Amino acid sequence: MTPEKTKVTARRSVCTVLLNYDASIEMMTKCLDSLGRQTYDNHKVLLVDNASSKGILPDIARSHPLVEILRLDRNYGFSGGINRGVAATDADYVCVLNFDTVVEPDFITEMVEVIESDAEIVGVAPKMLLADTPYIFDSIGTGMAKNAGAFNQAIGQPDIGQYDFSERVFGSCFGATLLRREAFDLGQVGLLDETYFMYFEDVDWCFRANLLGKKFYSAPRAVVYHEHSSSVKDKG
Repeated sequence: MTPEKTKVTARRSVCTVLLNYDASIEMMTKCLDSLGRQTYDNHKVLLVDNASSKGILPDIARSHPLVEILRLDRNYGFSGGINRGVAATDADYVCVLNFDTVVEPDFITEMVEVIESDAEIVGVAPKMLLADTPYIFDSIGTGMAKNAGAFNQAIGQPDIGQYDFSERVFGSCFGATLLRREAFDLGQVGLLDETYFMYFEDVDWCFRANLLGKKFYSAPRAVVYHEHSSSVKDKG
């Protein structure tokens, strides 16, 4: 991680919607601490709890008093949890983020710079690297093959600068992305399809956005480290 940087005075508001389901206190703390170091000053964090069985919320409330917590009555899955988080904020932009991540201080700032470069950009894909091998890509946007098979662009590739420029991509992985909140409104892209309980809900949303002529761009200077599938790797 880089040293703390000067705050960037910002006009448009950003809310990071951080979905929790049975995160460990250690992992959640690392993620929240990195969000607390953001250089973008018009930024808040909404932790959406999908009726977790682990009782970390009181500890989080004490250690991170600026983090808003939305407690749901049951597990609505990824799509349902994010939809409810988006509905609870009036921010201009929503940063959807997994709890098994750590972000660099300029993470939000760099993505906002990209999304504000073109009014038709609806989503931004950061440079997502694997936490245990931070020179290997997890994703820098998503793609779709001719047979409709979706994939994380660059997954498994070493980072040697080949994606160090912002470019148009099919979509973004919702493990870490910046989106226009208004795009979730009725008559626009709309909410995530909750029939996708977990996985492929982002592919579906990005596909619908593309059909409307919306754009997604990468933001390679917005860096996030991801512990890939950490929340489900112990499950069948």
